[in-house]
Amino acid sequence: METEKVAIREFRENLAGYLESGRTLAITRHGETLGFFIPAQKRTRKADIAAMRAAARELDAMIAAWGASEDELMRESLVLNANILIRAILDRPVRGILEACSGKIAFLVPEVSCAEAEEHSATLVSRRGGDPAKALALLRSLAALGTLVEKDLYAEFEAEARKRLGTRDPEDWPILATALALRCPIWTEDTGFFDCGVATWTSASIRVFLDQPPAP
Repeated sequence: METEKVAIREFRENLAGYLESGRTLAITRHGETLGFFIPAQKRTRKADIAAMRAAARELDAMIAAWGASEDELMRESLVLNANILIRAILDRPVRGILEACSGKIAFLVPEVSCAEAEEHSATLVSRRGGDPAKALALLRSLAALGTLVEKDLYAEFEAEARKRLGTRDPEDWPILATALALRCPIWTEDTGFFDCGVATWTSASIRVFLDQPPAP
């Protein structure tokens, strides 16, 4: 029987589900097979988390061996900071990027991003005379365009993330830790991430980038 083929973006976005399924997969990009994912026997929850992290590292190595550039990786996945979710409620162009690219880019949403966005969005919308209930409903629909990232996946990077952030905003460590764990850029308007050793994209730079034709 032919091995099931899965695109790199889909595999990265649904990594936990594929680990749970126990299926052998051929990982592809633009129809070309880059490598194979062969799961081990299911073990404890701790072992499953370790396997997920190992799979992510193997995927990074596969991409590096294939020769993907940082720009090409950006087309695959982005970690969303809370301020992007909040801005998407108030800013139609930002919302348009999320909606238009949700099938092309894996938007990774750490749990803390959702919680922080919910905490602040209702207040901001109320101050502008809007309906906070509608704002929360919109926020949840926008968050659903991405993949929720649980703390188990990025927890081991907490110390490194806090060290890199220093005193700027240490409570943002889950965002940076997710980017470190999955080797992904961060989409943010927060300058505190700009010199933390990971790629960062603002809404303006993403608009410019997405307007460019893909490399041949």
